[in-house]
Amino acid sequence: TYFTFSDASKAMLGLQIWEKSLRKARLPLTDDFPDTQNRWPEEPLFSHVSDALSDLGLPRLVRRHPEILTSVLLGVSKLVIEFIKAQRQGKLVIVEESIDKDEEYDGDDEAD
Repeated sequence: TYFTFSDASKAMLGLQIWEKSLRKARLPLTDDFPDTQNRWPEEPLFSHVSDALSDLGLPRLVRRHPEILTSVLLGVSKLVIEFIKAQRQGKLVIVEESIDKDEEYDGDDEAD
C-alpha cells in the first residue's frame, strides 16, 4: 500500500498542529485545524488517539519533558500509518460503540 502526496501533506500539517498543542501541554482540538474537515488523523482515529494520549497524561508529560515530544509524534505517526494500511487493504473493521436507550438493559428479565 502506497501513500499519496495528499497523505504526506496532511500528515505534515497535522503533525505540526499536534506538536504546537503538545508543547502547550494539551491535545489538538478540531478548531486547531484550518479546515475542520481535514483534521489529522481522520475520525475515528483522531478521537481514539486523543483519548489514549489523554488517559496516559502525555500532554503534561511532554510539557515537563520536551525531549520526548519527537518520540510521541513518531508513535502517533506509526499508528496512523498502520491504520491507513489496514483500512486500504480492507483489513479494518470499525465498530461503533453505541446503544440506543430503548435497547438498554433495564434489569427486568420478564416480558411485558
